Amino acid sequence: MKGGFRLYATIGLLVIALFYLIYPTTKNERPLNLGLDLQGGMQVTLEVGLEALVRDLATDRDEQFDKVLKAAGANARTSDVDVIATFVQEFEKRDANVRLSRYFRNTDEGITRKSTNAEIQTYLNAQADKAMDAAIKIVRDRVDRFGVAEPSIVKQGTRRISVELPGVANADRVRKLLRGTAQLQFHLMAEQNEVAASLEKIVAFYRDGGKNTPADTSKAAKADTTKKETPKADNSKNPLLAIFTPVGGTAFGVAARKDTAKVAEMFRRPEVRAMMPAGVVPMWAVQPSGEPGKEVYNYLAVRSKVELKGDYITNADTQFDQFTNAPEVSLTMDSEGAGIWSRLTGANVGKQVAITMDNVVYSYPVINEKIPGGRTSINGMGNVEEAKDLVTVLQSGSLPAPVTIVQERTVGPSLGAASIEAGKWSLI
Repeated sequence: MKGGFRLYATIGLLVIALFYLIYPTTKNERPLNLGLDLQGGMQVTLEVGLEALVRDLATDRDEQFDKVLKAAGANARTSDVDVIATFVQEFEKRDANVRLSRYFRNTDEGITRKSTNAEIQTYLNAQADKAMDAAIKIVRDRVDRFGVAEPSIVKQGTRRISVELPGVANADRVRKLLRGTAQLQFHLMAEQNEVAASLEKIVAFYRDGGKNTPADTSKAAKADTTKKETPKADNSKNPLLAIFTPVGGTAFGVAARKDTAKVAEMFRRPEVRAMMPAGVVPMWAVQPSGEPGKEVYNYLAVRSKVELKGDYITNADTQFDQFTNAPEVSLTMDSEGAGIWSRLTGANVGKQVAITMDNVVYSYPVINEKIPGGRTSINGMGNVEEAKDLVTVLQSGSLPAPVTIVQERTVGPSLGAASIEAGKWSLI
């Protein structure tokens, strides 16, 4: 009889303890943090672009350098080998007498023209380790600001980071948060007549089947100040105009979201790039325009020269426009950045400036007057959530190298609920 009483008492205490752990009874106590498999959420594997890091570390490059690095990157992606080791091996395989010190110099790190290939490789490995550590720190900071409880962020191998985010359901928002490098930049936009003259040639190129290869006409386009009309669309004969609509101004045109990748591919053709104004690159606007259900994205003509970098940004904050109450991101610069911004805006009144991040245009306002004081804002945010996410990315700092998502999976909460229920009954 006593044995039976003890058994039932033990079972009762276990049930009470389990209930207390999962459902706390006071407002100051938090529930038991459940992992990804119990609570549900996302698991994401990130890959740090060490190929881009090596390219950025090079103080001098040539065609041979770019070919070897490209081959090393491709080999690393398919064979899961070390990018840097493969890069050095491939270079020495192609040229036994190559001296990598020709391409890399860093006196602070002891890298000079006399450095051996082995010393260069050690230097690159050390910089890669620093980049990985910095990437993990920045990713962790972004996740913490995002508000995820008990995330798991661990290094995998030489270039990957595994991120587990319990309780997160918005996959698209997480993707944007994790993969952006946060390299904020300010560029001037191209002149309208340059864009129109260039676009006229590009449209004609595809109208004629995309077979002719004209010479670089950028100088002629720049010299021609006559106002050009936007080319008329003939969708039946032109593969470009079937998915792309010219609009004039500082935009080449607009396209639906599903067609943006195809349009970008058509604009990347060498023949088409030769038709663009010198020093101009096309970039998509981050926010669509148009009626709901018919949204399109502007393909903007942005000058490649970086006028101001985000390194000068000391603070970013979410605010609301005093007239429209629309969310925007307010930026504050340090004294050096404020001076550059003042000179840039003062010399370009009436022109448009593109505020970009990761080769996407967030805002492209017209400069109405000289702006002293080192303050500006990014408007056109889709909603408050998007503005807050941009602030999170900016405040966490720039990633040292591009980061891509190579794998992701979502665990539904139903699996977690079933696991918890099974756990309860297993105790009983």
